[in-house]
Amino acid sequence: MLHPHEGVCYPLKRVHAAPSKGCTVLHVNNARCVMTITHDSPCKDTLCVTVHKKVLRLCLLWGFIFSNLIIVPITIFREQVSMLFTSEAEVIQVASLRCMIIVSLTSICTFFEVPAGSLRGSGHQIVPTILTIFGTCVLRIIWIFTIFQKYRSLEVLFVSFPLTQSFIALSFLAAFLTMKPFKQIN
Repeated sequence: MLHPHEGVCYPLKRVHAAPSKGCTVLHVNNARCVMTITHDSPCKDTLCVTVHKKVLRLCLLWGFIFSNLIIVPITIFREQVSMLFTSEAEVIQVASLRCMIIVSLTSICTFFEVPAGSLRGSGHQIVPTILTIFGTCVLRIIWIFTIFQKYRSLEVLFVSFPLTQSFIALSFLAAFLTMKPFKQIN
């Protein structure tokens, strides 16, 4: 059975908790979901690992659901949404293309934002920072100077976003498998 504050998701709200003596805090930070776990007494390994894994799964689930609650309607009604900002047909066409390639797959971000917060919460700040910077900046710059130079089109430029997001998500999966952050929480 969970403590009343454990495993609770606070969508669209930031929750901050300061660790006190004998307290472990897992703060999974995502633009869509923030989870904070506190323990009033020193943790037992099994309880901590079980609770933290459950929190991670809940954050991934809620982040994916809330992302798609916004993304799916915008993608379906992409032309109508674009018309809210402009009446130029060419701009609407480009915005619709961007929605189909970039916006429709933005929920991939959940699978690296949530694990990044979980790794940071377990005391690993450097690895998530390096993976995120490498995936969002370095890889995209490499893409622009290589692939995009050869195939100059908006589609090719836009495809770099879901590809790099997928790379980052897979990198965080690899980081979790190698670093085992839940074993180091205590």
